[in-house]
Amino acid sequence: MQFGRVEGFVTRTPRGELRITVLLDNGLRVATVRDDAVPNGLQGRDHAWLADQLVQETLGNELAKEGWEVIGEASPEDAEEGASALARSSCYVVRRV
Repeated sequence: MQFGRVEGFVTRTPRGELRITVLLDNGLRVATVRDDAVPNGLQGRDHAWLADQLVQETLGNELAKEGWEVIGEASPEDAEEGASALARSSCYVVRRV
């Protein structure tokens, strides 16, 4: 069984576009599982809400297909990691059997 932590960050590109980046830390390495432009229909939303919703979407789609499931929430470990982000999602604890 593997355990990990998933978090997302909303950032603004130099061109003014919003991006979502979702990271999976499995204790051995940190992998980017999503790095996309925020859909136009969501651009005007609250950044914190947006970060959390897009992370939940990633958990329910991409990571679920790889066998990861959410088992809880945790406090972010490193406040420096997302320091340049406009918003940071909740930190989700995941496992894969």
